[in-house]
Amino acid sequence: KYGQEQIVRILQSIIPVDPVVLLRNKMQSLDAASALLSTLNEESLRPFDGFEEWRRIQAIEQDGSLRDIGYAYIAVALGSMQEIENTNSTKNEPPTGIVVTFQSRLVPNLETRVVSDTDAKYWMSWDGQDERWSSKTTRWVDKINATISETGFRNRPQLGAPKSKLLVVTQDLTTNLMESPFESEIINPWLPRALTWISGLLISNVTSDTTYRWWCYDNIEKQTILTRIDSVVVHFNETKTLTTQFGEGMKSANSTFDNSGHLIRQTIQNNAVITGSTKDQLSKIWAPLNL
Repeated sequence: KYGQEQIVRILQSIIPVDPVVLLRNKMQSLDAASALLSTLNEESLRPFDGFEEWRRIQAIEQDGSLRDIGYAYIAVALGSMQEIENTNSTKNEPPTGIVVTFQSRLVPNLETRVVSDTDAKYWMSWDGQDERWSSKTTRWVDKINATISETGFRNRPQLGAPKSKLLVVTQDLTTNLMESPFESEIINPWLPRALTWISGLLISNVTSDTTYRWWCYDNIEKQTILTRIDSVVVHFNETKTLTTQFGEGMKSANSTFDNSGHLIRQTIQNNAVITGSTKDQLSKIWAPLNL
């Protein structure tokens, strides 16, 4: 019959999955995430101080060629939540955690010249139990612009509040309209927002192939809490490949880092390629365009 051979081949290609093995793997990855998070403390995070890198962002065209669409800058410093909350704080205050700075400029279409600039700071306590962040994204062309701000809060569990909660406030600064706050109870193991930008540093001490499963906040398509699965493969030359899956069966990314945690190359859903770069290299690309 028509299509019978194809149907037979499809049926023969089906591999039965043992639910017990699936459950065991899931539990092992949850345990691995909890174990890695338990290593967060002042001693383990202080070496992150001074880390910085520039990233070149390119789109993958249909013919496989690459087109420059932007760049990003990431830096890590020691600091306190006051730096995020813009309250009065003296520089002499001892740091209470790390502050990750993320800045990016995206120009997806050079013909329309619509630019999207993001400037964000993420603070996380030494043990990862408290976090704050403030992010502003401005889309502009010529003298027309619109800015959206996002502020996130997560406090550690306390007496009377045994479950940690995440609160995210979004505001359109152009119109002063504030959206309904996004609020959710934290599911452990939880990956703090600051660490999502420095995955290479987070796995820099991993010495064997490991899979981590944790929950995190995501706002790319909509504000949500999703499962993030990170599978690390350690290579003989001390580089590491990180395969990241956001949500069950959803979008994924493949990243390769050197032994110091710097990004070498990242591919996102076969739509974009991000590579480690330098300020000088990026200036040669974007300065002639005044971007």
